[in-house]
Amino acid sequence: MYEQKTEDVVLDVNGNVDVDDNVNNNIVQDKHKNKTCVTECLVYFLLLITFIIVCVCGRTVGEYNYYVANGISKLLLNQDIADDTLITQGEKSFYDVSMINDVWLYYEQILIPVLLNEEDVAIQNILLGGIRIRQLRVISEQCAHHPELFTKCYPKWASKNEDKTSLSNFDTPISWTSCDDNHEQQTWYGLVDTYPGSGFVIDIPKNKTESLEIINTLKENDFIDKQTRVIFTDFNLYNPNLNVHTVGRLSFEFPHTGGIQTYKEIKTWRFERYSDTRGKLVRIFEIILIVIISFNTLLELYNLRQYWKQFEDKKFCEKLKSTSESYFKNKWNILDILNLIFFWITIGLRFYEMNYHKKINLYSTDSFVSLRYEQFLFLLESQLQMVNGFLLWIKMFKYFTFSKRIRFLFAMFERTATDLFIFVIVLFLFILAFATTAFLSFSSDVEDFRSLNSSILNLVRYTVTDMDVQLLTNSSLIIGPIFFVFWSLLMILILANVFIAILSDAYNAINIEQKDEKLNISKTLSKTYKDFITSLKQNISIKSTFSDIDKNNDGQVNAIELQKTTGLKRKDAQNVINMFDTDNDGNLNQQEMNKLKRALTKESNDSMMCEDTNELNEIVNDIIENISINDNSQEYITDDIVDELESISFTDENIG
Repeated sequence: MYEQKTEDVVLDVNGNVDVDDNVNNNIVQDKHKNKTCVTECLVYFLLLITFIIVCVCGRTVGEYNYYVANGISKLLLNQDIADDTLITQGEKSFYDVSMINDVWLYYEQILIPVLLNEEDVAIQNILLGGIRIRQLRVISEQCAHHPELFTKCYPKWASKNEDKTSLSNFDTPISWTSCDDNHEQQTWYGLVDTYPGSGFVIDIPKNKTESLEIINTLKENDFIDKQTRVIFTDFNLYNPNLNVHTVGRLSFEFPHTGGIQTYKEIKTWRFERYSDTRGKLVRIFEIILIVIISFNTLLELYNLRQYWKQFEDKKFCEKLKSTSESYFKNKWNILDILNLIFFWITIGLRFYEMNYHKKINLYSTDSFVSLRYEQFLFLLESQLQMVNGFLLWIKMFKYFTFSKRIRFLFAMFERTATDLFIFVIVLFLFILAFATTAFLSFSSDVEDFRSLNSSILNLVRYTVTDMDVQLLTNSSLIIGPIFFVFWSLLMILILANVFIAILSDAYNAINIEQKDEKLNISKTLSKTYKDFITSLKQNISIKSTFSDIDKNNDGQVNAIELQKTTGLKRKDAQNVINMFDTDNDGNLNQQEMNKLKRALTKESNDSMMCEDTNELNEIVNDIIENISINDNSQEYITDDIVDELESISFTDENIG
């Protein structure tokens, strides 16, 4: 450490010190990062604890959120509809709905009785404002293929194909409404397509008899036809025991390919997160969280300013480039910046939520109020917090690098980075080859390989899970088993073993290096001692007079003047002064400075070297102890190294 700094310190004829940019960069990092290391660590753990409390108390009520959603799902999804006609012939659950008549039967036999039969739903939940049915339709157009045989076609869903014409075949025409009118999220992802929040809306009241009449009217007037692309069924429940809202959606997609695809989304949320004692606790910890994040932001800005100051002699663009390269050279700084960015986005979103929250009635029982957009905001916040939580836990490794084992793990991945990158490229090429084969062979009747994109994604999944060979065999008696055998041989017997071999080689190599390091520790510390002594000799002995070191000509050499001369840290320079300061004034006068120079000069006699060696040993011990506490680099001196250091006796032979 000292060798690097002292070799780059140059004195001109006037005694000024010129330090190059690399050395300056190292000094800034040592001076400022080491000072804030302990503070950052403590603030980090406080941030992590506060974040966990806010997330757990604000998002859920223990595991009860799950039980609320699960109980409602069982009522709506696990019961069967029954029809003895030739159309359906038997019992079907929500997931088995396949024809338009099945949709109406589901409304009549399952949805309406479950949500409107009693005052409460699933015993403990209250239905808010009834049920909303919303439909998205497409325009009819002339068929592009064989128009002489087929006069009308109905395209796939797209915003440009949306039909906004009012439905006039009802006593009261049903008009199209926009996303904002419906208080819907802008985009909703279904199984087949992505849909906006607009459409034709029917609100079903809480009265069971009236609701069944409306369903029958919709059925008789062909509310669902070939132009229909999706039917949404939305409902909101509230559990007063837990202060939890349940926002439910059942969707029936009618793609242009034919058939019906069903999907359910039933989630629970604490929309009134500040309303009770638990909410007050959340509010307090959120304020603490904002304070900590603000402090971390200021700390990062301060660190950036220190990097910026070391390039003051450069032009703005060069200064900006050099600062960025120097700051982001430490990969942990990138993680810190990302974490802060996501935190501030989340904070901004939270304030927007609070403002929107005031505009809607969360407890309307007379009329339906859509909570879809409210849920969208909370869901987006949860996803941002998910990223924050992941980054926070990964950041813990930054403060655990004092552990040999953890450093060993990082070194292993760093050693194998190139090999692993090449391995991933080879793996992806094989996946592309198998995906193309699977798509061409099984796309018609195997869901996992229905498209090239799905084939690629599912084959990535199959690298860690089992492939269903029966589905492949049912699709093709010959190609199916052959595909399965070749995939298994390549993935399990070849590529998996190659991956393990790459990590094993790196593990063995690093393990051997660390053993060698441990055996040579005495030699390493002896070299550190020697380099420290050499740095003092080279920079002090070249002075012809005491006044060259005493810059302000006050007859005393202080720590700042000694630091500028030697390139040592301020504290290390003060340690040197303290060892030779006989009058205990914190400085070195000319007599004391001569004593230091005699102790460092090669031409000094043996008695003088023997006299001062013990004192210099104490200096080095203090400095090495300082390194073990404050050095924020990857070369930490652990307790084991300090113990071994104490057992080493430095003599003139070590120095020479």
